[in-house]
Amino acid sequence: MASRLLAPLNGLPEVIAMESVIKSEMESELAPKLLVLIRPRNLEILSALATSPMSTRQLSKLLGLQESNVSARLQELVKFGFVRDEGWRRVNERNVKLYSLGVNGLSIEFLPQGYKLRLRRSFKKPTLETTFYYGDFESPTIGFEFIGRRRELESLAEHRSVLIWGIAGIGKTTLAAKFAESLGTPIFWHRVRETDSFIFVVNKLAVYLSKFGRVNLATLLEEGEKDTEVLEESAIQEVTQLKALAVFDDYHLCGDSELKRFIAKFVGRTKAIVISRSKPVELLGHGVFELELGGFSNYDARSFIESRLHRGVSEQDLKTISKRTENHPLALELLCQVAM
Repeated sequence: MASRLLAPLNGLPEVIAMESVIKSEMESELAPKLLVLIRPRNLEILSALATSPMSTRQLSKLLGLQESNVSARLQELVKFGFVRDEGWRRVNERNVKLYSLGVNGLSIEFLPQGYKLRLRRSFKKPTLETTFYYGDFESPTIGFEFIGRRRELESLAEHRSVLIWGIAGIGKTTLAAKFAESLGTPIFWHRVRETDSFIFVVNKLAVYLSKFGRVNLATLLEEGEKDTEVLEESAIQEVTQLKALAVFDDYHLCGDSELKRFIAKFVGRTKAIVISRSKPVELLGHGVFELELGGFSNYDARSFIESRLHRGVSEQDLKTISKRTENHPLALELLCQVAM
């Protein structure tokens, strides 16, 4: 009679392709972008527009800023609904583009785990509400017993920057999270999305660094700095000085060329882990150690199965399981769940 443990194996080809169940908190891309816009100079612009619509030149003279600086700020404020572009108007025999206030108010509610922004608009939807959780910076929590990977953990400890790559569900995120858990140092964890841009990640880094009193990057952003190299240098220096570990998960989803270039510079100069399903050739040659993650060893596979089932597994069953699953952690996990 076939072992009960082996019964679910016929369904494993579909199982292996599934995503790992270990995920960090869902993050809002909008909240940190809005928060970055709420800085003194921008608030002065909004206060000025509360009196009447104004042109870029009028705001420039009123606030003592260069027109190019005011123009760049207005474009961002228009993009997120703080300001309305009223188009070109005839004023004092001249054609000028006017801007008006697009919001009636803004409130920030501080939560134990983050903050909530409420933006009351004077057009479109009356209220926009978005929440940002500080947990978005943190490494995922491992909710089960971690098994094996001793050699891989040693490699992570020995090298400044490491690229962990391998197929879905093989345990890349779990491995990095276990290593991060053992460090006792600040961790900046970012799960890359297809829509991520360089400026979004830099803004997020600035908010994170500000938690530790490091505000150089945030100050540059507040002052309207647009030079990518200046922002890159500030981000790398502050993370290095903080002695933090930066983790960029799901790197294979990255589609922004500026963000890819930034991460390549980052791993070449400070402590970082990049996690990807595929091997990103653009990161190789920057001093990053390449760690291709495969299935468990047979010894670790046995330990894994027995830790989940709380009973032993025969040598024959183990051989059959290893052959069919290649000791893929997610496949073993689901196999054990079915067999329990």
